[in-house]
Amino acid sequence: MAAHLPLDGPEGDREGDREYIAPEILSGQYGKPADVFSLGLVLLEMTANIVLPDNGPAWQKLRSGDLSDCQFDSSTSPELVQLISQMVQPLPDDRPTIDMIIEHPCVRKALTLSTK
Repeated sequence: MAAHLPLDGPEGDREGDREYIAPEILSGQYGKPADVFSLGLVLLEMTANIVLPDNGPAWQKLRSGDLSDCQFDSSTSPELVQLISQMVQPLPDDRPTIDMIIEHPCVRKALTLSTK
């Protein structure tokens, strides 16, 4: 979900895809944790090679932090799966900040490899 801040009026000017929407956006709470949630779903989509659901029980499970329907390749590091799980926690305060994500060993390793 994208929004220009500050929001104009009760709804503001918003756009986005419901596949990536954070649970708190549904109640009108916008902030950086919602971006972390969406980024977590992008990482999940790439890592588990899935198409995110746009509604239904599977959509609800992801909003509750339940990744049990996602099959990760055996080469996927447990640390990366843990990071994704932390990023899609249902409560915004339970998610890592972007600074914490950048300092995560998986991300540091990827950044190091990309600069070589």
